[in-house]
Amino acid sequence: MALRIHARRGATAAVVYQLAQSSGSWTESVQNRHGGGDFFGGPTFINGHLYGTAEFGGTDNYGLVYELSDTVSGWKEFEYSFDGQDGANPSAGVIKDRAGNFDGVAGSTFSCGVVYSLARKNGTVSETILHNFIGSPDGCGPIGSLSQDASGRLYGVTMQGGTYNEGVVFEITR
Repeated sequence: MALRIHARRGATAAVVYQLAQSSGSWTESVQNRHGGGDFFGGPTFINGHLYGTAEFGGTDNYGLVYELSDTVSGWKEFEYSFDGQDGANPSAGVIKDRAGNFDGVAGSTFSCGVVYSLARKNGTVSETILHNFIGSPDGCGPIGSLSQDASGRLYGVTMQGGTYNEGVVFEITR
């Protein structure tokens, strides 16, 4: 029996552990470590893969989206690093949309935050910004994971903005 745990260890790294039970005792092994910040909104398990975000880390230390998969040759990792303008410091996990893309929300150094979609094709990851928040009337500071309906529309909430600066519930239609 093995159990994977998604946690923060110390002040500088987010870690995925594996706990395995054998003959009545448990052993711990580190499966993956990212350079900074908490893992958020996860993990999300889809078809044997672990998906999520980390608040910091990545190329520019603005956070990242990751996928970990346990293969015969060890752990394989996919990672997308935010650069600040295309998103920053995500504080929620990702969802997999009907097209197989990964959708989520993040802050931004350029706006009040973004709704993003990551597509992977031929080993390359590309990002599409589905929405840039401006504060009023559309909200500011998206938080929490997105929800998706049967038609593919995305729903979420912001912490601030809107008519009374108390946040909004938003819908993204593609």
